[in-house]
Formats: sequence, structure tokens, C-alpha cells
Amino acid sequence: MDKDSSFHKSERLRKNRDILAVLKKGTKKPTPYFLLYIRPSPCSWSRIGISVSRKTGNAVIRNRIKRYLREYFRRHKAFLSFPVDIFVVALPASASMDYNDGLNKYIAALQQYFKSSS
Repeated sequence: MDKDSSFHKSERLRKNRDILAVLKKGTKKPTPYFLLYIRPSPCSWSRIGISVSRKTGNAVIRNRIKRYLREYFRRHKAFLSFPVDIFVVALPASASMDYNDGLNKYIAALQQYFKSSS
């Protein structure tokens, strides 16, 4: 595995002020499974934050959703046109999504964002 395809700690949105900036100033892209808030990153790399509420399901389901979302980001960050901050809010419908369907919705939302911002 090369270093570009790993998921580093610096690629996480961890600070509350960073998350609030994405939520307030970012573009909202809804999908059937989650809401993506996207904005250009102040860093020179892309970052992601994930929120999955207890309404979505038990711990096993919530952790699976987070693993899927981190994997979507990790595998496709090289295709982002420019560095962005992404905050994902999982909806209760994400409890029943399969990996490929969620991936297709994630990619479609990102492509829609980059088309509108270029």
C-alpha cells in the first residue's frame, strides 16, 4: 500500500471550529443515505468528518457506516480536483445501504459539487 492511499490522522476534521465552518459555509449535497457538507479546505490536503447518530442503529451498524465512509474517502481522495473539507451526516436510511450503493451516491455528490464549483 502506498502512502497516498492511507488514511492519516491529519485528514480528519477534529476541531469543533473546523466542523462548524464546513456546516455554515459549505455546500450541502443530500443523498438518500447521508448529507455531505463540502467546502474548499484551508489546508493543502482534503479532510473528512463523520457524524452518525444513535437513531441510525446500534453500535455495530454505526461503526460499519463510519468504516464505509472513511473507506470511500480514502480510496477516492486522489480524484478530488482540489483540497476540500467534507463533513458527512449519516441518515437513518444508511443503516440498510450496501457498500457499492453508498459509494455510488458518495461519488455522485462529489462530482456534482466539483461540476458546480468549477
